[in-house]
Amino acid sequence: MNLSVKSHLEAEAIGRQLDRILSSGVFLAARRSQMFLRYVVERSLLNSAPKEYEIAVEVLGRPSDYDPDVDAAVRVEAGRQRNRLREYYDTVRDVL
Repeated sequence: MNLSVKSHLEAEAIGRQLDRILSSGVFLAARRSQMFLRYVVERSLLNSAPKEYEIAVEVLGRPSDYDPDVDAAVRVEAGRQRNRLREYYDTVRDVL
């Protein structure tokens, strides 16, 4: 199996897992969290990890003059993501 096929298969597996996570009860009603996680994962799959500014403007709707020193929205949302993902994986583990 060549690297591009392997990478493609890995990306598909990651996409399926992302869909499972986003359709779970933990994320289902949290639209902003869904958008944040999908954006970060999809950008990472393109080998282009997004910067805080990009997330703020493209996902959270902050204006183009967004200043991370003044507005901690991305860091706050990242903390929420960690908590939601922890809850998701705790729930999955409990079900298995």
